[in-house]
Amino acid sequence: VYAGGVEYPNVTGFDPLPAGTYTVSVAPATTMNDVIGPVDLPFDAGTLNSVLVVDTLDTILNDPDYLPIILRDDARPYATNARVRVIHAAPGAPTVDVYVVPVDPMMETDITNVEPTLPDFDFRTVTEYLSLAEGDYDVIVTGVDSKDPVIGPKTVSIENGGVYTAIARQPGDNVMDFDVIVLADVLNDET
Repeated sequence: VYAGGVEYPNVTGFDPLPAGTYTVSVAPATTMNDVIGPVDLPFDAGTLNSVLVVDTLDTILNDPDYLPIILRDDARPYATNARVRVIHAAPGAPTVDVYVVPVDPMMETDITNVEPTLPDFDFRTVTEYLSLAEGDYDVIVTGVDSKDPVIGPKTVSIENGGVYTAIARQPGDNVMDFDVIVLADVLNDET
């Protein structure tokens, strides 16, 4: 399987593969030399897996032991709530506090007296799936013990039965601010 030309911060969908061990390498499209890997990854039948490269190219090139984040995804929907997993994938950001709060339609979201949903959230940390009721939420990222947003509020809408992954990411070439990417964890139509 080859996924070429995947530009930061884009992602690919899930592709079906027979169970087995696969050699995975990630390289810049400009050189096609192995930068990460090769790494042998076992994929079991009936599972979903994601591979995230979450560091700067300079760091990756200078760390012969660099490994991507390998995730075992769980796209089982729950009819009574949504499931949300959060990943800190911004190498330029320090440890942060993350707030996930229901949107207040009458006023701007205020986190002054709210405890963080994910306190002391470090780079490369991946949460378990959190259960949240259907609705609109503001995701706000602050410095540790701060109430000043560095990301957000970013409003996300989730539905009961939905399974989502929220990835805090670093600015790209055409983006000036840290941001959050929200993915729906579902199989491609052809699988």
